[in-house]
Amino acid sequence: MKKAVITGKPTDTVEKVIQVMGQTGIGGIIIEEDSEVEGIITEGDIISEIADGGDFLDKEISEIMNKPVKTVTRKTDLEEALRIMRDMNIERLPVIEDDKLVGIVTERDLIRVEPALIEMAREKEVLDSMERNEKEQLRATGICERCELHSNDLREFQGEMLCRDCREERV
Repeated sequence: MKKAVITGKPTDTVEKVIQVMGQTGIGGIIIEEDSEVEGIITEGDIISEIADGGDFLDKEISEIMNKPVKTVTRKTDLEEALRIMRDMNIERLPVIEDDKLVGIVTERDLIRVEPALIEMAREKEVLDSMERNEKEQLRATGICERCELHSNDLREFQGEMLCRDCREERV
C-alpha cells in the first residue's frame, strides 16, 4: 500500500479536484471529513460528468463522489484485495485502521508485485508437489537392507530400502 494518500473534502469543487489530480498525476482522490472516509472520486466519474454536459466545475465533489467506499485493513491479504477489486470493478481500495485512513492499494500497485506473487505461487506449488510425492511413496513389505528385520513400512531412503527405525536413525 501507499501511505501517502491525496485526499479532498466533500465541499471541494470538481474544478479543484481536477487540478489536484492533474498536478499529482493520480487518477482518484479519497474524500474525507473529520478523518473519516466519506467517498472517492475518480477520473471516470469526472468523465461521466463531462459526458452528461452542463456546468459541473462549480459542483461540490460530494454531489458526484462514489459512496459508500469499499475499504480494507492492513491485515487483508492481496488475494482478497484483488478479489474485491475484480468483483466490484474498482481500481482503488483505501486502507483503514482504527477508523482512520492509513493508506491506499491500487490496481497498479498490485500489478507491480504480480510477477513476485506468481513466482511465490510456483514455488509453493513445487514444494506442495514434493510433499505429496513423499506421502504417496509406495510402502513395501520385506527385509530392511540395514537392520535385516522384516517391516511393513519399507521405503527408499538414500538409495536403500529401509524400515522406519533405520530411516529415522539416518536423519
